[in-house]
Amino acid sequence: MSGSQTALIGNEDILKIFRAFGAKVFSVADEASARSAVEKARREDYKVVYITESWAIKVRDILKPLPDRSFPVFIAIPERAGTSQMGMEKLRTAARRAIGSDRLFQKEE
Repeated sequence: MSGSQTALIGNEDILKIFRAFGAKVFSVADEASARSAVEKARREDYKVVYITESWAIKVRDILKPLPDRSFPVFIAIPERAGTSQMGMEKLRTAARRAIGSDRLFQKEE
């Protein structure tokens, strides 16, 4: 994980791990600071920005890719409290678009 290419947006408790790997971290405490961090990550040309699911849900309206840019890619990651399944839903949507169904995610009986 290259610190100059990767950033993380989330609560301070989870950021310690990413900081140890050299990622730029944006500690957020409210929705306004989360939105500001997303915009700053875009301006500073990060390639990959991990954002904890709880904040990704709150600012999902601004996480969509910009039409004229490929980066950054925003990836929602689970927190200690568990997952909201936001990441899995994105994978299902991508599978539906790519192959026309979400068979990859159906449980076998």
